[in-house]
Amino acid sequence: MGGTQGGPLVYRAAAPSNLPEAARPNQSILSFHLASAIVPLVGLLVGGTMMGLGLVGIDPGDAPGGLFFGGVGILCLGFLGWMVGAILKMVWFYQIWSWIPPSHRATKSWSGGMTPAFAALGHLIPYFNIYWAFAATFATCDALEALSAQYTPGRVSPRNTGTAMAICSIIMFPLAPFFMHAFMKDIGKMAEQIDGERSRVGSLGPGF
Repeated sequence: MGGTQGGPLVYRAAAPSNLPEAARPNQSILSFHLASAIVPLVGLLVGGTMMGLGLVGIDPGDAPGGLFFGGVGILCLGFLGWMVGAILKMVWFYQIWSWIPPSHRATKSWSGGMTPAFAALGHLIPYFNIYWAFAATFATCDALEALSAQYTPGRVSPRNTGTAMAICSIIMFPLAPFFMHAFMKDIGKMAEQIDGERSRVGSLGPGF
């Protein structure tokens, strides 16, 4: 019997897309994040002061008064605000990496290729999250600088602000959210400029 014999089938993986999968982060998240940064600091200062005053002058063996427990309550509210801020931070990382095109998710700081989910959830892994505070921040800067070079040459990412945020998250955590807010704001401005230029030319430009 006659017939034709073809060569082996070859499957090639599709090239990473050079278009964003989602819109850049909503600016409203910045307002909520700033509020969540202020609440823990106020809670720490006010709650801690009230607790200290509540302990002053009481005799040994006496139960602390209402001022002390009021301070404990305010301190707990501050901790709740800190948790909300941590969640908003992960949401923002997920959103910005959903906006970064898949073609730009392998960076100098994370050559294996980033995914939006891992960019966010890496902050939850104990001990690894210390490293991830730096790695995810630097990878975000790498990706935005690569995109910015195509459209807004000379625009520099807020790498120093991100570094300060990562350091403060380890040794002075009440200040870390404020640096994170500044980092998010500057990255958002870069993304807005890139989106504006992308809309003008209709794509991410040659070579992407």
